[in-house]
Amino acid sequence: MRIAGVVFILVTVLSAIVSIFWYQEIQYLLPTPVPKEYRVVLPNQVIKFDSALLPQEYAKPKLLHFFSPDCPCSRFNLKHFLSLNKKYGNLADFYVVIAKREDVTSAEYMIEKAVPIIVDKNERLAKACGVYSTPQAALIQSNNKLYFRGNYNRSRF
Repeated sequence: MRIAGVVFILVTVLSAIVSIFWYQEIQYLLPTPVPKEYRVVLPNQVIKFDSALLPQEYAKPKLLHFFSPDCPCSRFNLKHFLSLNKKYGNLADFYVVIAKREDVTSAEYMIEKAVPIIVDKNERLAKACGVYSTPQAALIQSNNKLYFRGNYNRSRF
């Protein structure tokens, strides 16, 4: 009886450790599932978006950073994104795109108001650019054609 109790405790503790590791690390190594209604947007395709959502200024390209303050990968990637803004901010207009209005305060705190924040209601801008997860970038040329859409590197974040 005593051995069964010790085994039960060890199995419970091991299960808890594996669960925590899964929740904190392993799940982010898996690729993000592609939604069933996903529509691929190819480079050089014209991105049509509401000018109320994103300014239609043709002077510079736009880098849209799709971000979620709740996403560990987004938080991990933030330092790199801000360094890009600092280095190339004079060559392109940088925007942070979030899906929910409730995330504006968190996003402003994390990016230190260095970049304008756009709330993408109903994910219209994300769908127009072919983005379905965060963090991803969409680089739109000054003629509103998509130049690049995807992750910042080869891994999930």
